[in-house]
Amino acid sequence: MPESQTPQVGPLFISGRQHSGNTVTACVFENVPDCLAVNVEGLFFEHRGLVRRIKDPAERAAYLVDLLRFEDGALAEQTRAWLVDWHREHADASPVDVYREAMRFATAARGKRFWVRRATSYIFYAQEILTLMPEARMLFMLRNPYDICASLKRRNPQLDRLWSPVLSWNRGLRTAARLQEAFPERFLVVRYEDMVTEPTDVFRRIFAFVGVGFREAYLDVPHVNRSEAQETRASATRGLTPSRIYHYQDSLSSPEVAAIDLLVWKQGLLDHYPELPHRKTTRRGSTWVKALALLAGSPIKLIRHEARRVARHDTRWQIRRLLRRAVLLVPRFGNRG
Repeated sequence: MPESQTPQVGPLFISGRQHSGNTVTACVFENVPDCLAVNVEGLFFEHRGLVRRIKDPAERAAYLVDLLRFEDGALAEQTRAWLVDWHREHADASPVDVYREAMRFATAARGKRFWVRRATSYIFYAQEILTLMPEARMLFMLRNPYDICASLKRRNPQLDRLWSPVLSWNRGLRTAARLQEAFPERFLVVRYEDMVTEPTDVFRRIFAFVGVGFREAYLDVPHVNRSEAQETRASATRGLTPSRIYHYQDSLSSPEVAAIDLLVWKQGLLDHYPELPHRKTTRRGSTWVKALALLAGSPIKLIRHEARRVARHDTRWQIRRLLRRAVLLVPRFGNRG
């Protein structure tokens, strides 16, 4: 097996908020013969600090492969065996270099030419990913925040569906705007709404961005992760459908829509969604009162959920994750630019 080398086609990272088309986009790349598409969220970049603190190269390499979360057990074991030996010989390699070698090896081991990974969190590590991996590209899937909140409500009505998703949407889009300016050839924003209404045109643009040829047959994918079901990549229906565009009108109450209006980054919303269906709606004062009440209770739901997660896992990483989420509770409101 050859040493680490720059692939002809750089890797693609897919990011975006939940229910924004990340999984289905990775499914499309699973149909590409030359692509190793790992359609499960990897945890390496969220755990990079923990990886760095592991001193023994063999232990570090083994732990890193676990963070890759390969669903193919044989590939995971093959990669682990290779990477442990490789890292012993390259003890000074940085965690990112070890990560790159792991993905390079896994891609070559499956006879593929390039690899694709997706995770909602990648946008928050995009600056370092694109800086430390100059061969990489990133795709940011954007969906209007009202439909995201509606999908979260359908998936689990007990969880917070206001503060966390909307403020994460704001932060992600602000970050994406900066990255488009800093990496115009390596960072691409794609609207979910465009992807499902004009899939052929949009995916031609995506494939041209990655640098690989496109075929219409690649779009034959299952209808994945429907909000009324648990996360799944199996479905009796196939293809990309616009049936879930602006479904928030049937799923969210007027106070919930008003609460999102108060939280969302106004300029970013106007830039990408200037004609939302509810924009001309006139609301009563009681609707705004109810919206404020929802906003008052939403952070409590978020903190309670995250605290339960910490209690179940009891890890330093989960505690840091909770603190990062808590920082989001002090937003820059959308109407401030």
